[in-house]
Amino acid sequence: MKIEKMKPEKIAEIAKNEGFEAAILSPNDLEFDFTYRKYCKENLCGNYAQSGYCPPLCKDAEELKNEVLKHKFVLVLKSSHKISDLSDREKIKAAGQAHNAATLRLLSRFQNFGGALAFCTSCDVWAPPNSTAACLSAYCVNVAAMAEKCNLTYAYKDPTLPLFGFITLD
Repeated sequence: MKIEKMKPEKIAEIAKNEGFEAAILSPNDLEFDFTYRKYCKENLCGNYAQSGYCPPLCKDAEELKNEVLKHKFVLVLKSSHKISDLSDREKIKAAGQAHNAATLRLLSRFQNFGGALAFCTSCDVWAPPNSTAACLSAYCVNVAAMAEKCNLTYAYKDPTLPLFGFITLD
């Protein structure tokens, strides 16, 4: 399927069939806060300076923002994972990997993707050629605000951990 010939609502429907909660936003509806890069430096995920999808090796926040804003739509993806102990870093990392794998499975259904792609985290990911991909934190998107605009639950509700990402569309 050619992604550029599909209506955004159809792509969101396909994402839902792949197990995501999904919604379409205008890129202009996203809130960016460049101070979020300080959280990347805290390196809680262990990927800071380890992956080309993470700071400081990825594009800077302003460049990533501009990549997103040049597109017509953002497909917001949410997956939910049963994790009762938020201190269990291995389970959280596995959930991030599962989210990323599902994102890439979804993306593999489309041809000619050349947009921006925000992964949950950068652990063990591969991005398509001609795309700009980074960890969601590197984009400095206010995920809570994005989730609210999409009517998606952002907060952890024991034992369900929500994870987010996005794909830009034209």
